[in-house]
Amino acid sequence: FRARRDPAADNPTAFRFFVSFVTWGLIATATFVLLWPAMWTDPQVAFRLIADYASTHATDPEFQELFFLGRTVVGRDPGFLFYLVVFLWRMTPLTLIGFVSALVWLARNRQKDSPLWSKRAEVLTLLAFIILYVAGMSLGAHKRTRYLLPIFPVLDIVAAVGLVWLGQVLARRWLADWPARRLAGAGLGALLVVQIGVVIPHHPYYYDFYNPLLGGGPVAAKIIRVGWGEGMDQVADYLETHSNPDELTVATRFGKYMVGFEGKRILLDTTWQWLSADYVVFYIQQVQKMLEPSPGIIRYFQRQTPEHVVRLGGIDYAWVYVSPVQYPADPRLSHIAEKATLLGYSWQQDGDQMRVKVAWQNDGLTADEAIAMRPISGESLGKGEWQLCQPAPGSETAVREVGEVVESICPSPLLNKTNGIGGLEFAIQEASGRFTHFYFPLAR
Repeated sequence: FRARRDPAADNPTAFRFFVSFVTWGLIATATFVLLWPAMWTDPQVAFRLIADYASTHATDPEFQELFFLGRTVVGRDPGFLFYLVVFLWRMTPLTLIGFVSALVWLARNRQKDSPLWSKRAEVLTLLAFIILYVAGMSLGAHKRTRYLLPIFPVLDIVAAVGLVWLGQVLARRWLADWPARRLAGAGLGALLVVQIGVVIPHHPYYYDFYNPLLGGGPVAAKIIRVGWGEGMDQVADYLETHSNPDELTVATRFGKYMVGFEGKRILLDTTWQWLSADYVVFYIQQVQKMLEPSPGIIRYFQRQTPEHVVRLGGIDYAWVYVSPVQYPADPRLSHIAEKATLLGYSWQQDGDQMRVKVAWQNDGLTADEAIAMRPISGESLGKGEWQLCQPAPGSETAVREVGEVVESICPSPLLNKTNGIGGLEFAIQEASGRFTHFYFPLAR
C-alpha cells in the first residue's frame, strides 16, 4: 500500500516480502508456544487435541447445542447469520455508529485531499480481515459467541475512523466557527462520556452488556445465549445469609461459580439427586435451552415461586428455589414402567387439615388413569380408603403430557398429622379400577 501511494518509494522485492512473511510467522509461532503452557510439556498431545477438535467438534453439528433466535438449535448449523447477530448485539452504540459511518465514508467519500483519504486502503484491509474471519468461522458447525472476540479490536479501529469522519461532517455543518483543537477536545470528551455512561452501569459484570440500541440485555436474552457463570456469586452470597449455610445442600449445574458458598453442592441432572437438596438453583442457560436436566423438570420449577432471583443488566440470571419435595422418593425404585415416576411429596396446610402434595413425572399415564394415595394408621396399621389426587393449580395441562414433572393434591379430611397417621401409600388407579402400588417405604 505504501508503494501504491508513493510511486517514488522502493517497491519491495519478492525476497523482502518472503523475509517479512517468515519473520511474522516466527513471531506468531513463538507467541503461540509461550502463551500456551501445554506446548512446553507435550506439544504432540497439544497438536493432537487441536486436530481432534477441528475434525469433530468444530465440524460435526451433533456437538452443537445453540440457543439462537429464541429457540434451541440441535444438530443444525445456523450458518453466517449466527455471527452476524452476535456481531450486532455485542457492539457498543458508539462502535455500531462508527462502523456504519465508516462504511458510508468508504462508499460516498471521494475527497482525495481529505486527511482520512490516506487511510482508505488500511480501512479496507481491516474490513477484509473482519469479513474473512467471520466467513471462516461460519464454516465450522460448532459456534460460540466468544469465537468472534478477535475481530473487536480491529472493529474498534474501523469504528474510530468512522467516528472521526462523522465528527468532521457534523462540525462543518454546525460548528464551523469552532477552533480545531477545541472541537477535537470536545468531541473526544463527548465520546468518553457516552462510552463510560453506557458501560459503567454494568460493573463488575461486563458480560451482561448487550447493545442498548437493539434492546439491550432483555432482548438479547430472547435471541442469543446469555450467561457465563456471572451472577452465581450473588447466589452464593444470598445462601450464606441463611442460618447454618455450611449445612445446606444446593443442586445446580453451575456450582463451581458459587464462590464463597461453604455448603454442599450436588449436580442438577437427570439422576434425581436434586430431590435430596435444600435448594435448587437454575441458571439462564438452562432456561434458554430447555434441555438440562430436562424440559419437564425446568417447567416444573417455573410453575413454582422462586425464593430469590438474581438480576443483572435487566436480565434474570439465576432462580433460587426451596426444594418443593419434603419427603423424597427414590425414582429409580418408585417407578411404574410407561406410567409414572414418583418423586416424593410434602405436607400442605389447608385450614385445620393437612393435604398431601405429591410430585411425579408422567411417563405415559393416560387420561383415564390417576395418581392415588391412602393413609396407613400408626396404631393398628390399618389402611384407609384410596383418595384420587387432582392436578395442582397450574398443572392441569402438563399433567397429561409425557415427560412433564407435575404436582397433584391429594385431599382427605382424615389426614391430620396429629391423629396417628403412620405412613402413606401411593398408587396408580388404572382404567380397570385396579391399583398398582409405587414402591415408597419411607413415606410417612
